[in-house]
Amino acid sequence: MKPLLIGEAPGTYVEGGEPLTGRIASTISSLVGITVEEYLEKFDRANLFDYEMTGRWPWYEARHSAAEIRDGLEDGKRVVLLGVRVADAFEMLTVPLYLWQPLPGTRSAQAIRVPHPSGRNRLLNEAHHRSAFRASLIGAIDR
Repeated sequence: MKPLLIGEAPGTYVEGGEPLTGRIASTISSLVGITVEEYLEKFDRANLFDYEMTGRWPWYEARHSAAEIRDGLEDGKRVVLLGVRVADAFEMLTVPLYLWQPLPGTRSAQAIRVPHPSGRNRLLNEAHHRSAFRASLIGAIDR
């Protein structure tokens, strides 16, 4: 079963409206050490929103979207939450980074919280965070 990466919303540079494609696909695949083609093949991908976000973050709508995604998950699904906002929408904000935990509201899905891989997040500028990010996503594939 492919792991599911969940992001916030499409960015400016997406391909064909598919979640987590374009520039972010290049960034994630580079961090993980695989090609973009391998990334697209190995991961299911979703965003909380299907439109580019502007203005204030809609917390209520994000939690509603997270609930819809959570309700559609297969038993045993591995879910990678990209960033603080996504983790908060799934009620996993207080879970430490890079630690697999049961996903609240599911029977057996597991989730891991990682830093958002956008250029704005400076955590991934640090070697130990890049290494942990890579290990988390490779671990999601291999589980």
